[in-house]
Amino acid sequence: MKGCVFAPSFCHDQGAAHFAAIHKVFGASNASKLIMHLPDNAHSEAAVTISYEAQERLRDPVYGCVAHIFSLQQQVLTLQAQLASLKAQASQGYTKRCNVDPLEHEELFGLQRQGPEVPNGGGVQNDLLCETLEATGLEETKPCSGVWKI
Repeated sequence: MKGCVFAPSFCHDQGAAHFAAIHKVFGASNASKLIMHLPDNAHSEAAVTISYEAQERLRDPVYGCVAHIFSLQQQVLTLQAQLASLKAQASQGYTKRCNVDPLEHEELFGLQRQGPEVPNGGGVQNDLLCETLEATGLEETKPCSGVWKI
């Protein structure tokens, strides 16, 4: 359509549905006036954004696109909690196999020391490190006696 600020932003297949959503929620005249006040290079992005907001408002009249944002935030929080849990499980599994104190080696586990530093004067059993060195062919550089100073 000639002269329509929305036409360059939408494809022919879904353009009518996008325009209908914008018209129903915001009013086509109001939305076009808003877009016309923007620089020419921002028209297309603004039209797509207004269309998305209108479609979300039709799906959820109370929250609109905020419901989608909230859902994504909840997913991020859930994934962060799962990641923290998996890191804790991995560090516990690693420390059990290698007999390593995670507080002594916080750089390996992403931990931060909370209290005063407690020195541990001995070596630690580290079979996993020996296995890794042998598997990668680096055992010539470090002897695998089973006891390492970490």
